[in-house]
Amino acid sequence: MRVLVFGQDGQLGKTLKDLQPKEMKVYYSGRSDLDLSNQKKLEAYLNSLKPQIVLNASAYTSVDGAETEVDLAHTINCEAPATMAKYVKSENAKILHISTDYVFDGCKRTAYLPDDEKNPKSEYGKSKLAGETALLKYAEKNSMIIRTSWLFSEYGSNFVKTMLDLMSRRTEISVVSDQTGSPTYARALAEAVWLILTGNRFKPGIYHWTNSGKTTWFDFANLIKKLGARKGLISRPAAILPVSSQDFKTNAVRPVFSVLDSQSLIELIDHQPSNWEASLEEMLERLRSQTQPDILSENAKI
Repeated sequence: MRVLVFGQDGQLGKTLKDLQPKEMKVYYSGRSDLDLSNQKKLEAYLNSLKPQIVLNASAYTSVDGAETEVDLAHTINCEAPATMAKYVKSENAKILHISTDYVFDGCKRTAYLPDDEKNPKSEYGKSKLAGETALLKYAEKNSMIIRTSWLFSEYGSNFVKTMLDLMSRRTEISVVSDQTGSPTYARALAEAVWLILTGNRFKPGIYHWTNSGKTTWFDFANLIKKLGARKGLISRPAAILPVSSQDFKTNAVRPVFSVLDSQSLIELIDHQPSNWEASLEEMLERLRSQTQPDILSENAKI
């Protein structure tokens, strides 16, 4: 079975490669291999490799950048998945596509179900929802969509690594305290993906997958501080100050509440996601074991 993974340079792409089952033949594609904004080249690329499964872990992920780069975000997050959908439909192949909590407006106070009303408030969320819609339009019976949230890992740029960096350089930092979600370790998501593909559990539809539990960005930051100091990743921890979304200005509107209900996928793959706190400790331990941790100061989201 030939699997083609788009997004090899991202957090999930790198983690998928780390956990790749030995029995699977997997091709990985990144920015240096293909420009996903060029649909003719993408179509030719797919037809040259003829994958039986397309795993789309790529995306335009700059939430604030998408507010000004609307066309580029739409091209990568919608037009590219549409091209992939047309390919899998024509070849009777399958696509597993990663999406985001940003398709919701955050007005609920209970965990979002996969079929809850979508109402994105940001251009990033709109572009990701458009990608989902394209998959369902062109290849509904060939498409499996997994939404996730607050992704973090030892790779790339993410909230955990941003906090570690800022806490080491500043005496105090402000973190939003009124947005609630479920942090998700990229390894937890990658494990679920490989369970689907190796266990003959591919079932078309929309699903959610996050680590269990929920928290705020503020409480998330405080646990990063506590565990990071314990593991020697922070020498002089900064004070963390709570701030409201209204006072923490960003280009894009974030969902105030974006907890996702993963039950349908839990039942499908017969696997329970670990608690986000345990996954955070595991991630920090892996980061600590690196000889030269690559702690970046940018933040990106799926």
